[in-house]
Amino acid sequence: MKKIITIALTLKLIGCGTASTVGRDNYAVGSALMRQGSYCNSMPRVYSGVAYNLCKMNSKPKNFGNIILACTVVDSMFSVVLDTAALPYTIYSQNKYGSFRLREHIR
Repeated sequence: MKKIITIALTLKLIGCGTASTVGRDNYAVGSALMRQGSYCNSMPRVYSGVAYNLCKMNSKPKNFGNIILACTVVDSMFSVVLDTAALPYTIYSQNKYGSFRLREHIR
């Protein structure tokens, strides 16, 4: 039981990139990345969870360094699975709306 709780809390703490992007608009995704100091200007909707994590890694250096990097890599592994499951929706969204334009509404 303790193992399940630990795994659940770990997943909750690292935050899933896919959950942060699928079904959200440019402003919401862009705001979250800008708060983290990301340098990304745009991001595809297909495999957006992995792209979100890459944008998090492409940001201003943080004091936590290796811990943040390790959590982001672990999260990316889960995001690949969830992004693959969400492919039909994200392909449709990519065709209809195009890529996320992250800095479009942020000043």
